[in-house]
Amino acid sequence: MFEQEGAGYRIRLGGADIAVAGEAMTLALGGKTYAVCLRPALDGFKLPISGWTQEGGALFGELPDSGYRVKLTAGASWLEYTIDGTSSLHGEIRYFAGTELVDSVVRGFLPDHYNRVFQAGESAVFAFSATAKESQFDRGLERIWMTCPAPKTLAFRDKWAEAGPWWGIVVPDPLPVRETVATFRQGRFDIAFTHFYGAAYEGRFPRVQFHFGLETENAVLDRYVAYYRDNGYLREGSERFDWWSRPIFCTWGQQEYLEQSCDFERNPLTADTLPDWVVRLEEKTGGHPFTLIVDSHWFDHHGEYGVHPQRFGDSARFRRLIESIKARGHKVVLWYTPLWVSKTSRIVREHPEWLVKTLEGEPARVTNTEIYDYVYLLDCSRRDVRAHIRSTVHYLLSDEAGGLNADGFKIDMNYYGPVGGKHAIDNYEWGIGEKLWYELVRFIGTEAATVKADAFLTLSGAEPYLQPWAPAQRLNDLFPVVPESPDPWYRRAALVSKMLPGVLIDVDGWPSARTRSAEYWMVSPTFGVPVTYHLDGFDTKEKLGDADFARMRAAWNVYANAPVQTDMALHIDPDRRVFYRTYGSGPLAGFYAALALHSCCLVTYGERCIMAASIADMTVEVPLPPGRTVSAACKRLPGGDVPIVWEEDREAGTVRFKIEDCGKGIEAFVLAFAQVDG
Repeated sequence: MFEQEGAGYRIRLGGADIAVAGEAMTLALGGKTYAVCLRPALDGFKLPISGWTQEGGALFGELPDSGYRVKLTAGASWLEYTIDGTSSLHGEIRYFAGTELVDSVVRGFLPDHYNRVFQAGESAVFAFSATAKESQFDRGLERIWMTCPAPKTLAFRDKWAEAGPWWGIVVPDPLPVRETVATFRQGRFDIAFTHFYGAAYEGRFPRVQFHFGLETENAVLDRYVAYYRDNGYLREGSERFDWWSRPIFCTWGQQEYLEQSCDFERNPLTADTLPDWVVRLEEKTGGHPFTLIVDSHWFDHHGEYGVHPQRFGDSARFRRLIESIKARGHKVVLWYTPLWVSKTSRIVREHPEWLVKTLEGEPARVTNTEIYDYVYLLDCSRRDVRAHIRSTVHYLLSDEAGGLNADGFKIDMNYYGPVGGKHAIDNYEWGIGEKLWYELVRFIGTEAATVKADAFLTLSGAEPYLQPWAPAQRLNDLFPVVPESPDPWYRRAALVSKMLPGVLIDVDGWPSARTRSAEYWMVSPTFGVPVTYHLDGFDTKEKLGDADFARMRAAWNVYANAPVQTDMALHIDPDRRVFYRTYGSGPLAGFYAALALHSCCLVTYGERCIMAASIADMTVEVPLPPGRTVSAACKRLPGGDVPIVWEEDREAGTVRFKIEDCGKGIEAFVLAFAQVDG
C-alpha cells in the first residue's frame, strides 16, 4: 500500500497524494498542498522521529529512547495516525504541533457559533468531551449547552476555494480523557488529549483519522458515523414503540415561570399542582395523549431519589399519582441524573467511599453548574455504586411493590461528571470522561430495558456511541431567551439526525418566548417529537393566551396525522430553511410525512388526508402524493367543519388553498383524499 520513495513513502488515497518523510507528512489535494507535523509530544516532551519503516500494511516512525513508535495505517480513502506502544496515564498527548494550515479554513461541529466555518486568520478552540462545560469554562469559551459530548470531527479546505474539495479529521471512540482539544490559531493547528487514561482504552493511545475525497463540509460526519457502524457501536433495526413519538410536556418551564424551581422546599411542583397541570394541558391541546416529564425536584435528595415528603408524601402516594396520570392515557418520565449526590443525603453520611474525590482526598463538589454549588458526585467506576444505580433504576421503573412504575428517564446534567486531572475515581479501567459516560449510559439503558422493554430515555449528546441506549436525544437549552430565532435548535437537530440514525429527536424548546415558540411549534414536528415546557407563561414572563394555545393545539393536531417514526428520513437544512421528513415504509413510502413552509406552516400527510396548521394568513401550494386527488377540504373549528376552496394542478401534482393563523381558534385545515382503489 505504501510505496517507498527515497528516504520516505508515498500513497494516494481518495484523491489525495500523501508523502511521508522525516517528521512531516505532505497532503496534496485539490491543487493545494498541506504540511502536517507528525512529531508527537508526551507530557510536554517532544518525541523526534528518527526514520520510517514499513511492516505489513503500516508505516512506523521510530521515537528513540521512548519505547514508542508513530504508526500510520491506511484504507481506501483514509489514513490513521497514532502512537504505537502501551499507554498508561498521560497528562497531555499532543499531535501535529507545529502544523501550519495558513491557507485553510476549518469547520467545526459544536453548537451555536462554533457550528460554522472559521477563516485562516481567525482563532478557534474546539473542546470536545463528556464534561465539555468544564473545559469551556476553564478556557473562557462560549458555553456548550447541548452537544456534550460533541462529535470529534473537523473539516478543512483551501480558503480560496468556493466549494472544496474538503478533507476531514475524525477522532474515533469514546475516550478516557478529560478533553480533546483541537486548536486552530491563525493557521497553526494541533490536537491535544489531556489526562488520558490508557488503561481504559486497552492500553492504546488515541487515534486520529484523516479522511479524503469529501465533497461537502458535512461529509466527514458520514465517515464518522460509518466508523461507529463498522465497529459495532450502532444498533439499528431494534424495536421501537409508538408511544415514544407522542408529544412531550416537561414541567421545568412551568416550574421556572412560577419561580423557585431549583429550590427543594419552595418548588411549585407538588402533588396538587402536577395533576392540575396535566388536566389543563389536556384541555388546551384537545386531549392528546402525551409523555409527561416530571422534572427536578420531585425527590428529596440527588443520588437517592426518595420521594419529597413535604410535596409528594411517600413513594406509595407518588406512585398512585403517577398511575392516576397514566390512567388518563399519558406516560410518565422522571428527571434523573445518575452522577449527582446531595450533600445532605444519607449516602454522604453512610457511604462516603462512594463519592468521587478531589486529588487531596476530599469529596469532589460539582462546579460551574450556574444552579447548584452543593452537590457531590457518585463514583460509578465502583461496583457497589453501580449496584446502587441499578437498584435506583429498578425502583423508579418497576411496577412491583415499592416501585414507582414510571416509564423512563430524562437523564440530565451529564456534562458535570468526574474530571480527569481534577478528580480521583476508584477504577480508571472502567473509564473516565467520554468512556465513563458511554459505560454509564450503556449500563443504565441495559438495566432499564430489563425492567421495562419500552423504557424511554431522553438525554443530550451527538456522539454515535450513544445511539443504542437512548430512544430520544434532547436538543437542550437555548440561551439567551431574547433572540427570536430557534436557528441553533435547527442546527443541533441536523447534527443529531446525522450522528444518531434511528433515534428520535426530543426537540426541547426551553427556554423560549412567544415568537420563538410560535415558529418552533410549526417547524419542529417535521424532524422530531413536539415538546412544550410552558403552561402559564413563557420564560420571558409573557403569559400564554388563547391564541398561543390555539397554535400549539393545531400543531399537535396536525402532527398526530403523521407522527415521527424512526424509519423516516429527515431533511433539515437551516441555511435554506427547508425542513421535511419522508415515509420509510407503508403506502406513502418515499413521499412526505411532514414539511414546513416558510417557517410558519406545518403540513402532514396521512393515508387519508393532508392536514395543515399555520401562524400566518397565506396561500400555500403543497405536493400531492402520487395517484391522490382531493375530494373535500375544510377549516376545522371547535363548532364544526367549514368548507374551503382548493385548486389542484394535475400537471404539477400539487394542491393550492388558503390557510389562516390558527391562533384564531382554528384546529386544523384538512384536505381529504378521494377513495383510492386497493
